[in-house]
Amino acid sequence: TAVPDWQREGPNSNAWLGHTFKAAGDVNEDGFDDVLVMQQGDGTKGGKVEIALGSATGLVSDWQLLASGESQEYKGLIMATQGDIDGDGLNEVVLSSRAGSSPSYQTAFDVHSEQDWESTSFSYSNEISYLDLSTSARGETSMLLAFDDSSLHYLEHADDGTPTGVWLDKTLSDSNGNATGYAFSSTASGRPIVISTSNSHGILYQ
Repeated sequence: TAVPDWQREGPNSNAWLGHTFKAAGDVNEDGFDDVLVMQQGDGTKGGKVEIALGSATGLVSDWQLLASGESQEYKGLIMATQGDIDGDGLNEVVLSSRAGSSPSYQTAFDVHSEQDWESTSFSYSNEISYLDLSTSARGETSMLLAFDDSSLHYLEHADDGTPTGVWLDKTLSDSNGNATGYAFSSTASGRPIVISTSNSHGILYQ
């Protein structure tokens, strides 16, 4: 049809929005494909690359800035996406830029790695009075939580074969008396060391 399904205007007449663009796959893992869009800039020709996130209704209006260049760099004039360069399971984005000075300009390529963030919610009926984190040598994270009802919980992230793993919750104490302080760490293998102290005594959990 004559009416486009989606459109967006550049911030000024010399922006050259969409000078180059590239399918980026599902960057934020929400089930919708995203697009990298480059604009030349406001006359400086520095170049700016933004991520246009996809949604059920098309590309969203709130774009995310990925990279911007200095004057005359033309950042993102060439883009490569959807490749795992270093084998870590996360995709990289490669953006070109112009380096050097006239008449010996060179082309440089910058690699931007995807960040894989896990979002997990924990629900408890009582308020948290203490929270500390520890990470073992193998990379697994654990947490110690104390609550206003004097209960003490130890949470450990474990690999169960799924992409995000699983959090295991162990109650160390239903009532920790009049505890006034805690110390928390873990060994290289991930074994927790927890010390609970009060005015009159201390308790060690291992």
